[in-house]
Amino acid sequence: MLMLQTALALLLAVSSFSGVSADRIKPEVHELKIRLERGEGGQALTETVKQEKALSRKNWRIGATDKLSLNAMIHDNDKPLSVQQVVLGVYSHETKSETSFICPSKQNGQYACALDLKEASVQSSVDPGQTTLKLYIASHDVIPVSYNVGDIELSFTAPQKEESVWDIFHPLPEIKHQFRADEKMPNKLLSSVFSLGVLAPWLLLIGMYVSLSANVKNLFANSLSLTFGSLFIASLAAVMSLYYVYWLRLNLFQLLGYGSVIGVVTAVFGRQALVARAGLRGVTRTKKDF
Repeated sequence: MLMLQTALALLLAVSSFSGVSADRIKPEVHELKIRLERGEGGQALTETVKQEKALSRKNWRIGATDKLSLNAMIHDNDKPLSVQQVVLGVYSHETKSETSFICPSKQNGQYACALDLKEASVQSSVDPGQTTLKLYIASHDVIPVSYNVGDIELSFTAPQKEESVWDIFHPLPEIKHQFRADEKMPNKLLSSVFSLGVLAPWLLLIGMYVSLSANVKNLFANSLSLTFGSLFIASLAAVMSLYYVYWLRLNLFQLLGYGSVIGVVTAVFGRQALVARAGLRGVTRTKKDF
C-alpha cells in the first residue's frame, strides 16, 4: 500500500509539472453508485450520488461479513473520461492512517472498487472504527482531484498480526525491586566482649610500657634521640595502620609485601633509637663521675 501511495504521489507531481498544463482538464465524478451487501442474509443498501456530493446516509456500518462496492463514472463535460489512476483511500480517524485500493477500469470512464471484509487481507490492511472514504483521480493530462465520498463505520475485530523474524523488540516485564530485609544484629553483650578482645593487646602494650618505666622526656634529650625516636614511633604507627588497611581491603600477600618493607624500616630506626638512648646514658654517667 505504501508503494501504491508513493506511485500515486509521483504521478500527481509529474502531472502538475507537465508541459501540457495549458491543455489539462479537470475530471469530475459524474455519478457514484455505492452498494452495501449484508452478510448472512441481511438487507442490502444502495445509494447513488451525483455531481460530486457526499453520502447522505449516516448509517453506513460495515460488519465483518459485509461487502462495500463502489462504481464511479468519471466525466469531462458530460463525456466519459479515461484516466491513469483511480484510487480509493480509506482513512481511519483513530489511527490517523490511510489505506489505498486501486479501482480498475471496467469500461471507458467507469471504475469499480470493493471492500470485502470477509477477506483476511482486507481486514488486515484497514482499521476498525470511524472511517472516511476518499477517491483520488490522477493522470498525466488531467488536474489531480481528491473527492470526499463520505464517512462510514467499519465494525469488526482487527485480526492479530503475525510476528515476523524482524519483530525483535518487545516490551520487557516491569522490574519490581525488592529491598533486602534488615539483617539481624548480634547481641550487644557479644559486641562489647568482642570490642574488649580487640582492645586487649593495646592495653597489654600500654601496661608493658608502664612496667618498663618508659620515659617520654628522654625523647627530647638531644637532636639525635628526637630524630630517630620520632622516626621509630612513626614506623610503629605505620605498622598499626598497615594492619588496619589489611583488615579493610588488602589480602595476605599484599600484607606480607608491605609489611616486610615497613618492618625493615622499623628495625633500622629502632636500632638507631637504641644507639641514641645508649649514648645519652653514657653521657649521664660521665657527668655523675665528675
